[in-house]
Amino acid sequence: MAALKNLSVKSKIFVFVGFFQILTFIIAILGTSGLSRMEKEVTSISDIYENLEIRLTRMKYHVTLRRNKVLQITHSPKKEELDELFKAIKESETTIENDLKGIQTYISSNQKIFKKNDLEKKLLEILDKINLNLKEFKETTDIYEKSTRELLDYKTRYYRKIELERRVSRAFEDKAKLDGIILKLAYDFSKHTSDAFQDGKQNIGITSASVKGVLWGGLGVCVLIAIILAIVMLRTIAIPIKEAETMANRFAEGDLTINIANDAGDEIGKLMRALNKAAKNLSTLIKNIGETADHLASSAEELSATSRNLADGATNQASSLEETASAITEISESISYVSQSARDQEKEVLETGKYMKELSRSIVEVSQTARSLSDGSNSVLSEAKDGQVKVDESVKRMGAIEESSEQISEIIVVINDIFTQTNLLSLNAAIEAARAGESGRGFAVVAEEISKLAARSQKATNEIDELIADSISKVNDGKSITGQIVESLVKILQKSKEAAGMSDNIASQKKIQTSSNEKVMKSVQTLSQMAEAISRATTEMDLSAKEIANAIEQVNIVAQNTASSSEEMAASTSELALQSEKLSELINAFKVN
Repeated sequence: MAALKNLSVKSKIFVFVGFFQILTFIIAILGTSGLSRMEKEVTSISDIYENLEIRLTRMKYHVTLRRNKVLQITHSPKKEELDELFKAIKESETTIENDLKGIQTYISSNQKIFKKNDLEKKLLEILDKINLNLKEFKETTDIYEKSTRELLDYKTRYYRKIELERRVSRAFEDKAKLDGIILKLAYDFSKHTSDAFQDGKQNIGITSASVKGVLWGGLGVCVLIAIILAIVMLRTIAIPIKEAETMANRFAEGDLTINIANDAGDEIGKLMRALNKAAKNLSTLIKNIGETADHLASSAEELSATSRNLADGATNQASSLEETASAITEISESISYVSQSARDQEKEVLETGKYMKELSRSIVEVSQTARSLSDGSNSVLSEAKDGQVKVDESVKRMGAIEESSEQISEIIVVINDIFTQTNLLSLNAAIEAARAGESGRGFAVVAEEISKLAARSQKATNEIDELIADSISKVNDGKSITGQIVESLVKILQKSKEAAGMSDNIASQKKIQTSSNEKVMKSVQTLSQMAEAISRATTEMDLSAKEIANAIEQVNIVAQNTASSSEEMAASTSELALQSEKLSELINAFKVN
C-alpha cells in the first residue's frame, strides 16, 4: 500500500486496469483449458463411435448378408449366380475380418479409454471368440463352394448329388448356429462399448462441472479482487479528491484553519500538501494585514492631527511672506535705477574702445599684409630659384630620355632583322617539312607556330616603335615649354626683389603707430573695466532682488499649497481611517485561529 500511495494517479489507473486485464486473461485461460478438456472427451466418444460402433454395425450387417447368401446357395442355387454369391460371401467375410482387426487395433492403441472395469480385456476376449467363429465361417464357405460346384456339375452322378445335398444341408445345419454366436458376441461387444459411451458421457459431465466450478471460482476470485481494487482506488483516489473538494469549499467560506494530512506521493497528495501550505501562508498573510490595518488606522489619526497643525502654520507663514515681498520690490526698483546709469556709462566707454580696436586692427592688418608680402616675396624668390634648378634638371633628364629612345629605336631595328630571319627560317622549315611528307608533319606544325609567333612579335615591335616616336616628340615639346618657364621665373625673381623692399618700409611705420595705439587702448580698457564692473554689480544686485522676490512668491505659493494640501491630507487620512476599519471587518470574516 505504501508503494501504491506514492504512485501517480495515472500510474494507479494503469495498475488497476492492468489487474483487470490480467484477471480477464486468467478467466479466458481457465475457460479455454476447460473447453479443451471437454473437446478431448467429446473427441474420445466420437472416436469410439467411429472406430467401434460403425465397424461393429457393419460387421453385423455382413454376417447377416453372408447368411442370406448361404441360404440362396442351399435352396436350389442357379449355376450362373453361383460365382456372384460366393464372391459376395467372401467380400463379407473379408469386411468382417478387416473390421475386427480395426477394432482390435483401436482398443490396443487407446487402452486408457477402456481401462475402467477391465473393459479392454473383456472386449478383446469377445473379439478372439469372433475370430475363431470367423475361421469356421471360412471353412464352411469352402465346403459350400466345393460341394455346390460338384453338385451342379452335370457329370456328377445322381447318388453323388444326393450325398452332396445332404452334406450341404448338414453343414448348414451344423454351422448355422455360428451366425447366432457371432451376432450374440457382437451384441455383447456393443453392450460393453455402450458402457464406454456412458463412461465418456460421465467424464464429459464431470469435466463440464469442473470447468463450471473453475470458471465460477475464477469469477468469484476476480469479483473479490475487483472489490479490493475498487476499495483501494476509493481510498487512494476518490477519498483524497473528496477531501481536496472539502478543503476548497472551506477555503471559499473563509475558513483557513483546516488542515488535512496526506502523505501520498501522487498528484492528489501533492495538491493536499500545497493546499495546506497555502492555507497556512494565507492565514499568516491575513493576520499581518489585520495588524497593518490597525497600525494604519492609528497612524491615519496622528497624520490627520499633524496635517491640521501644518495647515495653520502655513497660513501664518504666507501672510509674513507677503510683507517681505513688498519691501524687496522697493529695493529692486532702486537697484534698477543705479544699474541703468552704469549701463549708459559702460556703453559710451565701449563705443570708444570699439573705435580704437578697429584702428589697431587696421594697423595690424596692414602690418600683417606687409609682412606676408615680404615673406611671400622671399618665398617666391626661393621657390623660383628652386624651380629654375628643377627645370634645368628636367631638361637634362628629357635629353637622357631622348637618347634612351634613340637607343631603343636602334634595338628595335635589330629585332626587326631577327624577325625577318625567323620568318625565312620558318618558311624554309615548312618547305623541308613538305618535302618530308608524313614524317615531317609535326615539324611543319612547329614551323607554322614559329612563323605566327614571329608575326605577333613583329607587330608588337612596330607598336613599341610608334610609342617611342611619340615619346620623343612629346619630350621635344616639353623641352620648349620648359625654356619658356625659365624665362618667366627670371622675371618673377626681379619683381619679388622690388616687393620685398616696399614691405620693409611699411613694417617700420607700423611699429611707431602701434606703440601710440597701445597707450590709448590701455586707458580705454581701464575705463571700460570700471564701467563694466559697476554694471555687473548692479545687474547682479537686480537679479538677486528679483530672485529673492520670486523665491518669496514661490514660498508663498508653496505655503498656500501646503495649507490646502494639509487640509486635503486631513480629509484623506480620515477616509483612510474609515477604509482601515472596513479592511479590518473584511479580515475578520476569515477564520485564522
